[in-house]
Amino acid sequence: MLYCYNKYNCCSIPHVKNRMSKIELLDNYAGVAEVSERLNIHPESVRRLIRQGKLPAIKFGNKWLVEKATLEQYASRYDPRPGNKATLL
Repeated sequence: MLYCYNKYNCCSIPHVKNRMSKIELLDNYAGVAEVSERLNIHPESVRRLIRQGKLPAIKFGNKWLVEKATLEQYASRYDPRPGNKATLL
């Protein structure tokens, strides 16, 4: 039987499987670089949108992460051009 030893206790291999699921959870999130590519804007502009509360994100350590489903919804209605938006009469 294989065991994983750490300073708290000893456990069997399912402990390693739990770590994999946490890594897989991070696959549902995009970093600032990936968001900037998707929205076709500079990474600092992404950070500004996050700080202004216009783009929902979480901070994990020292990095901002945006849920990919939220990113797709936001990208569908985002216009990167500055200034007044054109309207149809």
